[in-house]
Amino acid sequence: MRRVCYARDVIPLGTDVVLRKRPWITWSLVIINVTVFLALNALSYSRPDEVLKLTYALTFQPLSPRLVTLLTHMFMHAGWFHLVGNMIVLWVMGAGVENRLGRIGFLAFYLCGGLLAAGAHTLSSNNPILGASGAISAVIGSYLVFFPLTRVRILFLLGLIATFEVPAWWFVLIGVIRDVYYATSGGGGNIAFVAHLGGYGAGFALSILLLGARVIERHDYDAFAIVQRYSRRRRFRVGMLQVGDERARASLTGERFKAGPLLGEKESAALAEIRAEISTAVNEQRLSDAATAYVRMVREFAQAGKAATLSTRVQLAVANHLMRAGLYADAATAYQAYAEAYPEDREAPGVRVLLGLIALRHLRDRARARAALEGVESRLFDEQQRRLVSELRAELAAQGGG
Repeated sequence: MRRVCYARDVIPLGTDVVLRKRPWITWSLVIINVTVFLALNALSYSRPDEVLKLTYALTFQPLSPRLVTLLTHMFMHAGWFHLVGNMIVLWVMGAGVENRLGRIGFLAFYLCGGLLAAGAHTLSSNNPILGASGAISAVIGSYLVFFPLTRVRILFLLGLIATFEVPAWWFVLIGVIRDVYYATSGGGGNIAFVAHLGGYGAGFALSILLLGARVIERHDYDAFAIVQRYSRRRRFRVGMLQVGDERARASLTGERFKAGPLLGEKESAALAEIRAEISTAVNEQRLSDAATAYVRMVREFAQAGKAATLSTRVQLAVANHLMRAGLYADAATAYQAYAEAYPEDREAPGVRVLLGLIALRHLRDRARARAALEGVESRLFDEQQRRLVSELRAELAAQGGG
């Protein structure tokens, strides 16, 4: 029995990922798939027997595998629903992944994902397969790593027809649960669900590997960044619990508790509340409100130190808005807090350049500018930023700032 590789009960209609480059490879793959399908469909009216033979020859046969069919089976489709469902998913989700991997990287990733999905199917079944779903499932698995919290607008076809907007991880979870259910229950007709699962796993694992090895530049919204933020929040909570333990021991021994830079319970609660207010305002794109609350937080909780520094995304959004608003002293404070709290973050060198720019040209603080720019060139990869550092250093030298 021929196994077709599709089951799109939940179809993505769009995402909120902002594309920096046109996804030419994604568009080309869609065009090739549609062209192959239309050509075979047109030929079937005049030469149906030849089309059947050709389709069989291009389908991947686990019992008699040929290297060429590992590639050709990814561009074959069994019908209009098969084609349209797959191409919509590829069009919507492939663009973002291509932007992260680059055009050549994405093409290699797509084909590799399809090969690994076919391999997973071979381990579970001897049935021939055709379809792009294995490769597209790899794209979906990769999307989970690169954009787990982005919003995906979906068309839901399980029992009702409706559109929803859900986090990307939720969309992927629906597909995985569905495919696991059908793969283990034996339902789902002639659909190769194991190939889907193999594709998800391949895409996820390859993307984690590429990010972990820093072959692909990390991003504030990818899976690694989310885990890091969770780890920081966990350490903060543990630290606050330890403060509570110190207070308890002090009360038992009669010693005076020395809080140092740490906050009391009321101050900690107030700080947590204003941090949440700022994060919510940034998430809702109310940057003026976020900036106002941030300035208030810095002034009211100057003794809190790093506890008054927000997550990388929120801190940078607030700092950038303060700079655009011309509030240079507050912007410098926000940028410096970022640089001190996250010195190894990929955005830290650029933040230090902005801090040096503000300190020198707007605050006339040569010492602060010099400290911000010290040793930053070796960590900059952007040529424009390098030129700006050279300009700032020349201005410092001209002003006697070294």
